[in-house]
Amino acid sequence: MKLKITAILAAIFSLTLCGFAYAQNELDEEEDSGNLFEDLFGPSDFEIDWDEVNKHPLGSEGNPVRCDMPAGERAYLNRLRCSDGRAPTYERSGSMGIGPFGHIVDLYAVQCRGENSKSIIMDMYFPDYVESLAVPGFTIKPAK
Repeated sequence: MKLKITAILAAIFSLTLCGFAYAQNELDEEEDSGNLFEDLFGPSDFEIDWDEVNKHPLGSEGNPVRCDMPAGERAYLNRLRCSDGRAPTYERSGSMGIGPFGHIVDLYAVQCRGENSKSIIMDMYFPDYVESLAVPGFTIKPAK
């Protein structure tokens, strides 16, 4: 009985290795697009209506701030300045579902001293993108 189980496990192990080798060969033959999102999930057939996006203020549901992952969201928010020249405080409030670019968007509550909190919507699925414009009501420091 022990010999039978060992033989079965050896066969499973061998088949698994063959599967990994085949999968690696398939990956090696595919061209790297340079976009991790597309590499993992395939090219998006989602069409962006830029005319519609540009009708909405930056940072709104219709025109989220585009950035590169959570670090890009924080980098953008750290560059914002309130009317008094100080950096606002901010806190991630959660995800908002699918935005106009076909990705899940995040909601941030951003507050300047003595003012009500403002909502900023962000889309973190734009590799290497650094937004240069400020959302309405703020100015922005240039990216380094």
